[in-house]
Amino acid sequence: MRGGVRTRPFDDEGHSTRITPIIEKGTLKNYLYDTYTALKENVRSTGNAQRYYYWMSPLPSPSNLILKPGKASLEEMIQETKNGIFVENTIGEWLSNPVSGNLNATVTHGYIIKNGELTEPIKGIVISGSFYELLKSGIETVGNDPRNSMQCYSPTVKLTQLTIAGK
Repeated sequence: MRGGVRTRPFDDEGHSTRITPIIEKGTLKNYLYDTYTALKENVRSTGNAQRYYYWMSPLPSPSNLILKPGKASLEEMIQETKNGIFVENTIGEWLSNPVSGNLNATVTHGYIIKNGELTEPIKGIVISGSFYELLKSGIETVGNDPRNSMQCYSPTVKLTQLTIAGK
């Protein structure tokens, strides 16, 4: 991705980087590989090897993970929501389990949505759910407002099937 946060011509093993679509139209198309994982699967590296520290072995990692924008504006998504929460920031998402797909995070900045309007601010509420279930049927709307957070580029996403706990 030209100008992307972790854009580089070569990965940490010297393989040229390239665009690798992971999911297209709801179907898993590709995996990300470094040399080791590619050899295990009898495929070629996708140029996604990254060493987090110089003494570590490389691991497959996305350079610029991009969720393509949809058509809805943030305002439209809020107006269409009868009851929900709008999450601005979270902490603790790193405690989620990538193997089981179990997600959880604590909201540090958000708002309650009532009858299509942002009402009172919230924090300390825990949200949880299954990443795999969200991918299958929990994404209701994808916004048209992509933003950057480190090497990830994502618009606002309206999700269902999350559990909310707290006051």
